[in-house]
Amino acid sequence: MQRKAQAQHVTMNAVLLSAYALALCALTGEHQLVIPYQVDLRLHGPVVATNVVQVANLTGEMLIPLTVQDGEQLADVVSRTQTTISHLREELAYLPPLVQLSRMSRALPPELVRRLAGKHRARAAISFANFGHIDHTRLNFGSLAVTQIYFAGAYRTMPHFQMTVSVYHDAWTLAFRMLGSEPDYQLGIKILKNVVAQLTQWSRET
Repeated sequence: MQRKAQAQHVTMNAVLLSAYALALCALTGEHQLVIPYQVDLRLHGPVVATNVVQVANLTGEMLIPLTVQDGEQLADVVSRTQTTISHLREELAYLPPLVQLSRMSRALPPELVRRLAGKHRARAAISFANFGHIDHTRLNFGSLAVTQIYFAGAYRTMPHFQMTVSVYHDAWTLAFRMLGSEPDYQLGIKILKNVVAQLTQWSRET
């Protein structure tokens, strides 16, 4: 999948997000989607020393508008998704909300900032996150062998669905978190299977 993405000049983020959008379209019938997308803000900081391991939740968020037409396959959507993500990154679309929150935090008490942020910048019930590659050679837990790692977002109110992607020892893990009832859980499984089927088909296409 990575080799194919590189050959088509798209990122795995764009591929996975496109598969996610197609799954949501098939489920809901909605063709105009806006999916929250996490951005690693550590990439904008100073260069990190090679001997320092950083594990921090320093993320921003962009709202990615996606359009899915009837009959489109993953290959049809992914290049459009990549163009949208690249454009929003160039425009630094994830920074304005952080600037506003920073101004509020300097002028108002923390409790009031939390309430205002929760009221006007509530997290969506559906989101996507890619935590990227985890370098297993720099993780050290003494003599304990770490064989697999899952990353998930912070606590959310129910119902909440989040799809997450991480890489460890060159193995991709595609997972989801569902906070909700049993029907919510089954709905999450349905979305996940749809995404897996699309990724499998796309990876095998010539």
